[in-house]
Amino acid sequence: MLIPSDGYKTQVPAGWLSLIVNAGDGIDMDMFLSRQPKERIIQRVGQQLRINRSKIKDASDTNTDFDDIDGAIRSGYFLKEGLANNEDFYYLNLLITVTAPTEEDLEWKVSEMKKLLLSQDMDVRSCHFREEQAFLSALPLVSMEKGLFERGKRNLLTGGAASCYPFTSFEMCDDNGILLGVNKYNSSLIIVDIFNSAIYKNANISILGTSGAGKTFTMQLMALRMRRKNIPIFIVAPLKGHEFHRACANVGGEFIQISPASPHCINVMEIRKVDRSVNELLDGPGIQLSELAAKIQQLHIFFSLLIPDMSHEERQLLDEALIRTYNTKGITHDNASLDDPANPGQYREMPVLGDLHEILKAAPETTRMAHILNRLVHGSASTFNKQTNVSLDNKYTVLDISSLTGDLLTVGMFVALDFVWDRAKADRTEEKPSSSMNAGSSFPAPAPQAHDWPAISSWRLQKRYVGMEARRSSRAKTSTISSIWMKVALAKVSSTTARQRSFLTWKMMKRNGFRRPCICPMRKRWRSPILSVAMA
Repeated sequence: MLIPSDGYKTQVPAGWLSLIVNAGDGIDMDMFLSRQPKERIIQRVGQQLRINRSKIKDASDTNTDFDDIDGAIRSGYFLKEGLANNEDFYYLNLLITVTAPTEEDLEWKVSEMKKLLLSQDMDVRSCHFREEQAFLSALPLVSMEKGLFERGKRNLLTGGAASCYPFTSFEMCDDNGILLGVNKYNSSLIIVDIFNSAIYKNANISILGTSGAGKTFTMQLMALRMRRKNIPIFIVAPLKGHEFHRACANVGGEFIQISPASPHCINVMEIRKVDRSVNELLDGPGIQLSELAAKIQQLHIFFSLLIPDMSHEERQLLDEALIRTYNTKGITHDNASLDDPANPGQYREMPVLGDLHEILKAAPETTRMAHILNRLVHGSASTFNKQTNVSLDNKYTVLDISSLTGDLLTVGMFVALDFVWDRAKADRTEEKPSSSMNAGSSFPAPAPQAHDWPAISSWRLQKRYVGMEARRSSRAKTSTISSIWMKVALAKVSSTTARQRSFLTWKMMKRNGFRRPCICPMRKRWRSPILSVAMA
């Protein structure tokens, strides 16, 4: 079969011949590229331009030939501009040879090949009565019969010739990556290194799918395989936290259940020691910022979540009470005051919510806040009024807040994300998917001043050299999900893939300066690739 001169598309992406090369067994393609003398071509293009311009002057815009002449003029100017920019002129010929064991199979392959090319806006014709010439042209003699050459030649410049490079791949196999699954189109392994900044814009992944599609299993699979590569893992589980317990126990991880009934506690008022030696090595000595002021700023968000209707006066009184609470432990705005004289290299004992409660209760102006805080100090949620009694240095940590309800859910989310944020900013050179979140941004903050806190926390983690995995839910914030570069779609159905129907596999993406083509037509430019994988 021969693709005629008018059977090509006017615009093609890089690697467009992969459609024919990967068509399957029994489909062979012969490509002929012949470079033409530039001087002769420039003269012929200029001559043809003058002829067509004279024709269009005498033609009416209602004539059937008007559009053809106008297109020929535009093409002529395109060729002229390309030749002037030091591009070469080529003729392209494509021959497709179809082989099959039986005549029936041969006819079926020919029919399917024609349908495939027709779907790509390309035409192909059988070489009737010229089979012998086509067979001789397909032999490895690098010689095409003159009649077939004239019938199928298509002019193109250097850029168009480069797009005909046939050896392309739609595989995703990164060095030092983790196995995600198997590509169902070519059975190749999908191995991704999300921390490779030379390939991916950021290290964030969004997992999309219907209920029961395996989003939790996929996330645990990725977490366990990253852990085997000695990458720290921190999972925040607002939903179905019990599903993470077995895997966490089997790898020797730390399972922290934050709930009123749990003995585990992370002191929300604790100022954690952060090693900034790597940051100073990268950026040089920086400005010494007050650790106490930064912690109090975070605690203001915590109390805004706990007391949504807190007035400006109460916030000011709370600020004074927080400073006095830390002063009782010998902690001031001087960072040196954090060091424990009895244990060099460690921080002092930190205050707990009960210490703050005593100071708030002592002043009549802050009695209302003390009564609200009493639930976390002496009430049913008094487990929050303890020093940290769990290990926060484990490289596989699960923070389960699925048992929390109501206003305590946002409080627990704050405690978990505050810990993750402290670990994320410790060492920028360390690969750490420090927030594998189950729709972590889907819980609205009740206070106006803390309304965007979950989204801001997710945005901070995305920007801080951290891989964030988010499971999509109907309540998840669109801005957080859309900023994630890579998305994994599981068990796609028509209602969830309406926006992705125009392509099925990899989006055309830049990789080491080479554009990798999609294997299906792409009608729209999307911001992130969608991976459709069969999990291993």
